[in-house]
Amino acid sequence: MKAVFCALTGDPFCENKVCRLYNAHWQEEVIGAQFGGDYQLCPLHQGLLDGMKRGEAV
Repeated sequence: MKAVFCALTGDPFCENKVCRLYNAHWQEEVIGAQFGGDYQLCPLHQGLLDGMKRGEAV
C-alpha cells in the first residue's frame, strides 16, 4: 500500500501511529500500526483512497 500511495501522491507515509501507512521503525510501532487502531487507514488516507476509487485526482 505504501508503494501505491508513493506512486500516486509522492508520499508513502503517515504521521498517525495507528494508520497502516505509519513509518514504523520498531517492532512495537509496527504492531501498533497494523493492529492498534479502530481503522486500517487514518481518515486522511482513507479519504484519498475513496477519492481514487471514484476517479478523482490526487
